[in-house]
Amino acid sequence: MNIQVISYNKEVKYGREHNYICSSLNKPSCFDEFDINIISLQTPNLWHNHKNNDTLIDAINDFHSLCVLINNIKKSKVIICFPQNYTFHYDYSGYTEKYEQSKQIKDMIPQLKECLNNLFPQTNYYNLIYENSTTICKNTEYTAAFYFNSVIDKNSIITKCNGGEHTTTFFYNPSMIFTTLNLALANINDFLETTGLVKRNTAVPSWVKEIYFFDDEKQEEVINSAEAVIKKQEQMIKDAEEKIKENLYYKSILFETGEVLVSIVYNILEKILNYDMSCFVDEKKEDFRINKEQVTFIGEIKGINSNVKSENVSQLEVHCQSYIDELEEQGKKENVKGILIINPLRNKPLNERDQVHEKQIQLAQRYDSLIITTDVLLHIFENFLRKNFSTEEVVEIFKNKVGILTKEDFIFEKDDTDDQL
Repeated sequence: MNIQVISYNKEVKYGREHNYICSSLNKPSCFDEFDINIISLQTPNLWHNHKNNDTLIDAINDFHSLCVLINNIKKSKVIICFPQNYTFHYDYSGYTEKYEQSKQIKDMIPQLKECLNNLFPQTNYYNLIYENSTTICKNTEYTAAFYFNSVIDKNSIITKCNGGEHTTTFFYNPSMIFTTLNLALANINDFLETTGLVKRNTAVPSWVKEIYFFDDEKQEEVINSAEAVIKKQEQMIKDAEEKIKENLYYKSILFETGEVLVSIVYNILEKILNYDMSCFVDEKKEDFRINKEQVTFIGEIKGINSNVKSENVSQLEVHCQSYIDELEEQGKKENVKGILIINPLRNKPLNERDQVHEKQIQLAQRYDSLIITTDVLLHIFENFLRKNFSTEEVVEIFKNKVGILTKEDFIFEKDDTDDQL
């Protein structure tokens, strides 16, 4: 059952028994797209008028628009929920910024009916009387501040208040129901069943589901088979999403800086060099120290907004010389190689980044050190996972190459083992 609830109150919630669509009074959808249209006037802030007039409301133009929709109904049903006994405010003062006059709706029933004449066509007589009451529909009790008197067609009456003969709901015409019951925040399924607009299906007992007739068994097999396929596909999607998340983690070296960048680069170096980075003690000098294949790599890791600067290369050389000095003090000698892993122009897309200047490359060559930009490191890591080369080959290139490392420094053999990524 498709039901449109038309109200200024966006908090109207009528349960989950039906497909409810909430629309504002000033923006309703076509009525015949729905089985039932509930026009709720049970919102206190609807009942006011900035002018000194108690027979109209500020939203009177919305009433005019709704009236046209109601007149054009071909198959849908409309339920008009009359207001409760709200306070009607009017005659607004810009000086005091408040309404100068007010009255309760119970004290202005003739004016209320005149206002409602703008909402629905006046085809039948009805009289509205103030009285607080309750009405029970099925298992739900609803309150009301008014009732309808002198309903001519007794067969049109749907609900009456408890302990009396006062009508709280009736068919105003074959396609329209009037109700004074407060449905603003109530579960209205019992009310809708009472009107006869919806039918309640008897709950299916559990034992019935265990009895097989017709092609029940075949259809259950279809369901089970389809569910197994869906489960498998969902797992594939989950695995792919996890893999994309992991890939993004590594790709973040193209824009990250600081400790986050260092941590991810550590992870990559551990894999491509087969080395445990946890043995390195950070003394706030170089960012890493790796002893591999009779060479000690002293490294700096940086993410910067500019291109590579001479000071970045020089700082790496300071760390290398400092370590060499330590070795000399201990009477030791090692083959030391400086590596600058750097993410330059990190806020720019890769295709908009300038090449590392020749000046900085020549400086690195003079120091026998190596500049590796993070996009090249990522390229190395990708092909390493594809088993296009070994750890030994990576170490050899890191050890012998000076200046700047490029993708062309690695000769990759084609490999289709993409599932290794």
